[in-house]
Amino acid sequence: MRKKAILLILIISVKGFTQTDLEKGYEKVKNAKGYSQEVNALLDYGQIWYQQNPDSAKFYYEKANKIALKNNYIEGRFKFYPLYTDIFVFKANYDKALELANEFNKLAISAKNKRFIAQSTNNIGICYTYKGEFEKSLHYFQKSIELYKQNNQPEYEPKINNFIAVSFYNSNNMEMAIKYGNKTIVQAKEIKDKFLEADANGMTASAYIELK
Repeated sequence: MRKKAILLILIISVKGFTQTDLEKGYEKVKNAKGYSQEVNALLDYGQIWYQQNPDSAKFYYEKANKIALKNNYIEGRFKFYPLYTDIFVFKANYDKALELANEFNKLAISAKNKRFIAQSTNNIGICYTYKGEFEKSLHYFQKSIELYKQNNQPEYEPKINNFIAVSFYNSNNMEMAIKYGNKTIVQAKEIKDKFLEADANGMTASAYIELK
């Protein structure tokens, strides 16, 4: 059985950058007024670098976080954690990624920010999936669905159900993988997310093949 890779929702996908993107990003950093603008400009600049040079992205994320910490700019830190965590997922350092996801969760809880409590809970589940600890990943995915529902944010449930399906697939529980895969397909059609629908269809088809 080949394991399925899980698609991260830690951050929004970043397209390949151009020299113009870099120049514009650098100008935003240089012309930032005040710590909040500087933090956000540095994080955005790091995202431009991410796919081409993750180490450069890491440098700018860390610089942004230092400024956010110094000024107690919690919104900047909320933006920092998913971006920074994704660097370590990319480098396959899943223990560090999990450590950061837990830090993010603690920060969100201390700030009583329901949106980021739900997001960080989901990210913990993603990290456990990469670590191959599927029972723990399922626990955090299911918990995050409940949190998003409490926040009146049901739009996140289809993607998380797809993560659950992948976790069941990778733990060799094909019946449950098919159950959650089919659930995701229905939900993806309802919200007209063709990419998610196609991904769930592929995973579900693979699970049916594994059952034969």
